[in-house]
Formats: sequence, C-alpha cells, structure tokens
Amino acid sequence: MNFYIQRNIRKWGEETYVNWATDPIYKAVIFVHGFNGSSMETFGGFNYEFRYRDEYQGRDVFFFGYDSLYDQISNSALSFLDFLKAIHDDLPDVVKNSGLNITRDKKYSEIVVICHSLGAVVARIAFNEGFDAGDVAILNKCKLILFAPAHKGARKSIGRLIAFPPYLRVFGPLIHHFVLTLDQLLEPKTVIEKMEKRCEEIITVDNVRTFTIPKSVIWANPERVVVNVKFGKDPKASQFKNKRINHVKVCKPSKRFTDPLEEVAKVLNGTI
Repeated sequence: MNFYIQRNIRKWGEETYVNWATDPIYKAVIFVHGFNGSSMETFGGFNYEFRYRDEYQGRDVFFFGYDSLYDQISNSALSFLDFLKAIHDDLPDVVKNSGLNITRDKKYSEIVVICHSLGAVVARIAFNEGFDAGDVAILNKCKLILFAPAHKGARKSIGRLIAFPPYLRVFGPLIHHFVLTLDQLLEPKTVIEKMEKRCEEIITVDNVRTFTIPKSVIWANPERVVVNVKFGKDPKASQFKNKRINHVKVCKPSKRFTDPLEEVAKVLNGTI
C-alpha cells in the first residue's frame, strides 16, 4: 500500500483529511471544494483513484474543508492560508494532529492546489493575502488547477435554483442574509472584482506569475451556476470535448469519465 489510511486533521475541522504517502517525496496535492460542497464528495473518484495512479505516488494528498455557506469568503481564504502555512512551516505538527506516528522532516518542494467553483475564489484570495503578508516562499511552490471556477461570480438565477436545507428555505428573501458566500458571489464588487484587481497588480507590478496564473482552467459545459468569462491573465479555458459535463460533474472522475484525472496528471507530471 502506497498511502496510509485516510486521517482527519482535527485542528482544521471535521471535513479536512489527509492521505500520507508511505514513501514521501515531499510534494503535496490539496483539493478545495466549492459552494455548498464537501471535501470528500465534491471530487468524486479523486477520493480513491489517486492511490493507484503513478503521478500521485509519494505525494501527500489533502482534502481541505471549510464552511462554504455561512463564513464570508475572505474568512475561509484566511483559514486556507493558515492551513498552507501550517503544512509548509510546521509539517511535523500537522502529522501529529492527524494522529499518525510517521516522520516528515523536510518542507514540501511543490504544492498543487486543485479547486472547484468557490474553492477557486478562496484559494486566490488566500494567495493574495499571503503575498501581501510576505509568504512568497510558500506561494512560489503552489500550482493551481481550477474546475468550473467561480472567480467571475455566479449567475443571478442561482440564488433561486440552489436546493438549500428546508430550514433555510422558509426565510425566502432573507436567505442572502444568512448564506453569506452566495451574496458575495452574486455581487462581484464585494469580493470578486477586488480579488481580480489585486491578482493583476501582483502580476504586472511585482512581476509574479507562479501562483497567480493557474496551470489549467476547465469550464463545465453546460454551465448553469457560475459565469464562464476569462479571468485576468489566466490561460485559455479548456472543456472536455464532445461531452456534456455540468458544473457539479466536471471535477468528478469515474471509470467512464477519466478526463479530470488526465487533466491533473498533466500538471503533476510537468507537461503543462
């Protein structure tokens, strides 16, 4: 077996998990779910397929959980930045907190961050905040892969279509008051536009392009949730040709739908 049994990292909540490699090469992969998502359900077959694929061998694989409904996006971003700093600067403590007695005595040389939907916004704000705080040594090791990113906001109709828990539906028009992330995605000026402007400044003024520009952007088609518009200096988005894959399924590989696995493999293998 190339990975230890999956562990919860208690310090980072019930939804944050790690799969420690048995023979580490000190590279990491982090999955970040989206709006109303789950760290273990959002990415479907990724939850187990990585164990059998060559490109993951030796990499520690994390699934980061956060409150994607009731916490403001910037709060979640700061939590993710703290998590990044923890696994980079104090990896032995993270191992200890996971309840496993193994050794991690070096720093990661590469951290690939794979995001779905709102997760793209959380990660990019975290990177901006980290850059402003001087955490460049960590950020320069990060590579981004984005599935159906919400970094240009959500479609206005989504507020009426999303299936919320019954106890929330009764609030009707007040739902935006309680579901903070939806409100911020529907009003780009609140968070989205400021995030994009800061990304642009870091690229053009500070000439930093490592963590600011993703390695791969994949759009869903049909897309009924987020707005598919090119973000800043991002590469041209790709789609899974000749397949109708919606917002939820675009990051869920299966035996018959391996495209997401292959897209990530390109980055892990260094071909893009």
